[in-house]
Amino acid sequence: TDTARIAALTSITSTDGIIIDIPANYQEEKSLTLQIKSSSAGISFGHIVIIARTNSKITLITDQEGNETSSIKISIFVEKDAQLNHIATTSESAKTQFSQHRYYVAERGQVTHIDTNKAAYQGERSIQTYLEGAFSKAEHYHLSVLSSKAKYDLQSVVTHSAPNTTSGIFARAVLDDQSHMIYRGMINVEDGARDSI
Repeated sequence: TDTARIAALTSITSTDGIIIDIPANYQEEKSLTLQIKSSSAGISFGHIVIIARTNSKITLITDQEGNETSSIKISIFVEKDAQLNHIATTSESAKTQFSQHRYYVAERGQVTHIDTNKAAYQGERSIQTYLEGAFSKAEHYHLSVLSSKAKYDLQSVVTHSAPNTTSGIFARAVLDDQSHMIYRGMINVEDGARDSI
């Protein structure tokens, strides 16, 4: 986690990016919405780093929109006893979208990732969660309803690195017209991650 955090913070200096720091013990019942708009100048790149401090709880909605191709990387660090729910959406008018989500979850931390795509969406999304603390938990939910000539490539991976960790991946898609989707899901259980489910 420390190596990943340093790399994420360092990369912000070379791309358009922001840091969201959720204070320890901060708990918000209402969701926080972050709109991500692509630049009119062409392909845009950005990096969002989110740190959910100890015992915090928040729901974050990220909405990608804009008429240009864009690429976004989101690195989220969920500290001890923190809980983060992340809902990723994309507007129907958005052009090709590339997004990469990385979650690093500490002891007893919890992360829930939910993403939806619809209509003629064009894009690629990679979601990877690393359960690095004992009794941490992750759930990935993916729902796509695609039509027209939509093309969507989805990768969803959870890696158990600590004992007594829990995860689940749930993916559903409805494809209509000439839409096309590639789905790759995997749960890795490393040595030492005993009693994980």
